[in-house]
Amino acid sequence: MKVLMLSSGESIHTCRWVSSLKSLGLDIVLVTQHNVRKELDPSVKTYRLRYSGGGGYFANVFELKRIIRIEKPDILHAHFASGYGTLAKNAGFPYLLSVWGSDVYDFPNESRIKRFMLVRALEGCDLLYSTSECMKLETSKYTDKDIKVIPFGVDISKYLIPKRTSKEIVIGVVKVLAGKYGIDVLIDAFSIIKKNTDVSIGLKLVIAGDGPEYSTLKDRVDSLGLNDSVSFLGWVENNKVPELLATFDIFVVPSRLDSESFGVAAVEAGAARLPCVVSRVGGLPEVVVDGVTGLVVEKESPDKLAEAISQLILDDALRDRLGQEAFLRVSSCYRWLDNVNEMKLEYQKYLGGVL
Repeated sequence: MKVLMLSSGESIHTCRWVSSLKSLGLDIVLVTQHNVRKELDPSVKTYRLRYSGGGGYFANVFELKRIIRIEKPDILHAHFASGYGTLAKNAGFPYLLSVWGSDVYDFPNESRIKRFMLVRALEGCDLLYSTSECMKLETSKYTDKDIKVIPFGVDISKYLIPKRTSKEIVIGVVKVLAGKYGIDVLIDAFSIIKKNTDVSIGLKLVIAGDGPEYSTLKDRVDSLGLNDSVSFLGWVENNKVPELLATFDIFVVPSRLDSESFGVAAVEAGAARLPCVVSRVGGLPEVVVDGVTGLVVEKESPDKLAEAISQLILDDALRDRLGQEAFLRVSSCYRWLDNVNEMKLEYQKYLGGVL
């Protein structure tokens, strides 16, 4: 079975899908108009399309048709409806489509033409996939097609790292430092916590990631007098994240937009047996069960976020219980190999059982 995957090579999610499906014996060809990350299996054949940006989803049509003629794939699977879904639709070849988040949450609200483009891409596909129930519900606003949910899980074995002992309680986040992820809210909440917590309790906030808000967030930490207790690690490679999570006691995802449609970071934290505090947006409450595997608070509320984190700081037993329950939930629902095998089965069903 040959699958031509049309997706962003810059995304670690693309690299994981492509490399994992390849490892199951599928012949995978990646076609992208983005640069390709080094995490991609080097044995995967890759085509880098000539044009980039929004216009590339129209300008690259003839090149994509040429590649399809050369490769003769059994399946064309496009990821991200508003971009690569549009390119697949324009190419006129039957395709499967996976929605990712902002393509269905944000893109159609920007203009009527963008809404039309999304609907056109959704209606043109043969099969449609989402990584979460909440994104399935959002996508159903624009199409009557059946939508299959296949989560984007984790390889749990990579997260079974003994926790490092520390005198401090470490609160951590691993995210792109962009406005939608609410890192500023977390910094404000940490400031509140520091003011209201017994000084004998050592507290540290670790922010891992890079992005457009990096300088602004560092200035915020400085203005609040938190430099001694907040660390910015910069970009952390995906394969180093499990080791980093082993140094945390509490994980926080304070996102402010519903386009946080699944919450891979929260799943990774659960695999590392960390209790997670998340905001009530997108797929985060689906991944983190309030009071069972973590705590869910309203978005844009430093006070509520501080209250939830403080609850975990002061209650060791609660941290341990929520962390263990988070691991059990991830083990049950978000095992990566199960997710990849389910996608392979979808391909086989689509082709009538042909391998």
